Amino acid sequence: MCPYADHELGMTERRALIALVKLKGFGTPEQLQEAMLPGDVAKLSANLQKCLETAFEDAGLSVSEHQRAVLIETLLKDCISDDEKVMRGKIMGTLISQLSSLILSQDVPGQRNTIGKILGDCVPSVTSSLREIMSSSDRAFVSQVEVMNACSWLRSKGLVEMSEKLEKHYSLVSKRLGNLDLPERRAIKALKKAHGSMTVEELRKDKNLKSEDVPIAMGWLKRKGWASIEKKGNETLIELTQDGKNMLSKKGLDEVLIDRLAEGEVHESEVERDIVDSLVKRQDIIKVREEIVRTVIVTQEGIDLVKAGLDVSEEISSLTPELLQTGKWRGRNIRRYDIGTFAPNLNGGKIHPLQQYIDRVRHIFLTMGFREIDYGFVQSAFWNMDALFTAQDHPAREMQDTLYLKQPASMELPDSGIVGRVKKMHESGDESSDGWQYPWKEAEARRVLLRTHTTVNTIRYLSEHPEPPVKVFSVQPVFRKEAVDSTHLPEFIQVEGIVMEEGANMTMLVGLLREFYSRMGITDLRLRPGYFPYTEPSVEPEIFHNGHWMELGGAGIFRPEVTAPLGVKHPVLAWGLGLERLVMTVLGVDDIRKLYVSDIDWLRESPSIE
Repeated sequence: MCPYADHELGMTERRALIALVKLKGFGTPEQLQEAMLPGDVAKLSANLQKCLETAFEDAGLSVSEHQRAVLIETLLKDCISDDEKVMRGKIMGTLISQLSSLILSQDVPGQRNTIGKILGDCVPSVTSSLREIMSSSDRAFVSQVEVMNACSWLRSKGLVEMSEKLEKHYSLVSKRLGNLDLPERRAIKALKKAHGSMTVEELRKDKNLKSEDVPIAMGWLKRKGWASIEKKGNETLIELTQDGKNMLSKKGLDEVLIDRLAEGEVHESEVERDIVDSLVKRQDIIKVREEIVRTVIVTQEGIDLVKAGLDVSEEISSLTPELLQTGKWRGRNIRRYDIGTFAPNLNGGKIHPLQQYIDRVRHIFLTMGFREIDYGFVQSAFWNMDALFTAQDHPAREMQDTLYLKQPASMELPDSGIVGRVKKMHESGDESSDGWQYPWKEAEARRVLLRTHTTVNTIRYLSEHPEPPVKVFSVQPVFRKEAVDSTHLPEFIQVEGIVMEEGANMTMLVGLLREFYSRMGITDLRLRPGYFPYTEPSVEPEIFHNGHWMELGGAGIFRPEVTAPLGVKHPVLAWGLGLERLVMTVLGVDDIRKLYVSDIDWLRESPSIE
């Protein structure tokens, strides 16, 4: 026996229950809204779907249920007009603006073709449908917000259940990628021409490979077992393996997937996870569209109530001054109010959780006697790399790791004395170091980039303040060409700091790190030995998260090769720590991307910190 009587449900709730039963008991909110549309509006939806499918057919793109629902609402709300010319203009603007992301994802000819079909087919069809709706007496349109509100009320009364699932859709960043070979495919073709063997320098000269593609090709050749790579004398030799020879006549699974994606977007259920993940990690090939799919399921109580018969005649849900003054409320059905029904929570504004922790880090270091500094996002390679004794042929300088600027392409270097001492340290070292033993190039040092770490702040500050004591920190964004996954982002916040004073040592650094993390609320911390190009000795702070130890950054004592050219004569304790991973652990978040997604429920539920 259902505990709710007919009169305890609003009109939209009753219609939603009836529509759910018609949908065999379950459906998305969009499908539910579609089933509740009056006849002429349903016709508009069907015509619109048909037109849009035709418009995006060549590109293999499709308009989601949610996008179409939003379109229908916007057309009904903003585009109906007695002036047909005005109405056509509004329809045209709505279709182009609402579908702009899909249109722009195509190449230029595809964009022109799609816009032509939208203007030629969709606009006349939608105009005709809106005219019919204007002359119709049945306009009982229910918006998506009303559908969701009705479902929420029905769930609170036990008449439906709701579930949410995050689904991923994959497509190529650019359709032309479907016609391009992967770097390793171009490499084995070059090896075939060279009878199966060539040096890296010879591969660099191949006209089908750009300079930045060569290290990528070599890495995947080795990973896939298509070629062997070994050092012979002063040269690195690449030799085609038997697996590589076999692959000359067929495509790998990742290449097959690229061909499939060239035909259009693919749902995650249609691809093998490890293959698509390997392509996602390769930057600028695949883009991921995430979509939250909600499903509404009618319960047995809801089915029983529908079977018992629901009155869907018009009712008054709220009394307005007009109804009371004119007396039109008399003889009409008025919705009853259930004073026992739960009321929604009221949520006030609050600072974003990540910003709260940025403020907390600042407070901790300021109360420990540190001074905050920053030198800006855009830096020269000199300060970002050279001044930190990072060799000019170090892999970190490659374009697949570092984001270089085209405009401006070069920057002025600092005082020639500092530049000369850094150059000498790289080329020949000093009495305590052999340096890197290579010809240092000023042009490489002048290159402009988005800083890859905030150590660039502290090294510049040290150059201006070589005498102790120095205690400074920064909490600022850094940028790296990272493939996005659950623990990596191309932009993230780094907590950077240094202490320079006479007698500073590793024990002081370990104590400082433990004190900082303790004040951040971390108790399960370990410090293990690590390696970084510009500190020695070095440690890596780690915290236990999701069943394994997760590295938070690096710390150590600046090498003399870093401090000597700046005139610094005392030990410098330094650290660069990732903030987002720390916040993930504190808040119990398993995916770093969630910290930047506008999930209003998560933002409301996240605790405020002092």
